[in-house]
Amino acid sequence: MALLLVPLTACSVAAQAETSAEERLVVHALVQVQRTETLGGDSRADALAGLIRVPDSADPAEVFSLAGLREALPSAGQCQAGDLVAEENAEVASVELVPADAVLVLTPGGEHALAPHAFPSISDSIRGVIYTSRDQTADSFPDAEKYEIVLRGAEGLGTTSAIHESPAVPSGASVGGIPLSEVEELAQSDLDFTWTPSGSTLDLMAVRLRWDDRTYTCSFKDADGFGSLSLAEAARALGEATQSGAKGTLSLHRVRAEASAAPGDTSMVEVRFDFSVAREIGFALPGRSPGAE
Repeated sequence: MALLLVPLTACSVAAQAETSAEERLVVHALVQVQRTETLGGDSRADALAGLIRVPDSADPAEVFSLAGLREALPSAGQCQAGDLVAEENAEVASVELVPADAVLVLTPGGEHALAPHAFPSISDSIRGVIYTSRDQTADSFPDAEKYEIVLRGAEGLGTTSAIHESPAVPSGASVGGIPLSEVEELAQSDLDFTWTPSGSTLDLMAVRLRWDDRTYTCSFKDADGFGSLSLAEAARALGEATQSGAKGTLSLHRVRAEASAAPGDTSMVEVRFDFSVAREIGFALPGRSPGAE
């Protein structure tokens, strides 16, 4: 099946929880590749895929996000706090995960046949299987390379294949003019970040602060090469997790998403890359001591 690649943009159409008898059901697929390079630590990468059957009026990106399969990042220039553990959203009354005969990710690092696993749902609202990579070696999922995504034998989708270019892991990252590799502690109220732009208008740069299982994320246009966030606002959003002296993680994520569809078909296949560089970091908000409210 020939596919047309288009940039993925946010939609305002809400995901529909129930399907009327007149609505047409369509199948959408999501394939995600994540790669993290930890400064001073190990690098890892993995892939995940899911296929859903929903009414054609539903926004597939929103449904995947509500189901906990796709992270909803803030828009460029915005920030949000959140938990790393996804919670099932009550608005998703029923989502059917569609099986496929094969989900393949082909890269210069090899051919990866994703393995099916029962979706870890805590209720009956989301049923079916998702597909995950067997190999988490970073070299298996290289950056700045061509990826071929192949889906075979999914009812309602058939066989699809498309080529996507993965972004490069963020480079040239600095905080307050100091290279990220040399930053030991975050102490300034306003944090200014710079990085080397990827050159693609598709890319979003998400800067994330993490303590325990809580996160604070701000998104910027990757092409700008700079962004700023308030450490004080992050501390207020995350509460006690950011008490002075705590150790956390600072990471910069280059996120690229494209959707593809056969001409005249409403079924979409989204391929989403999240390639990041991360560093363990100390937190020392001025005027705040360990155990302070």
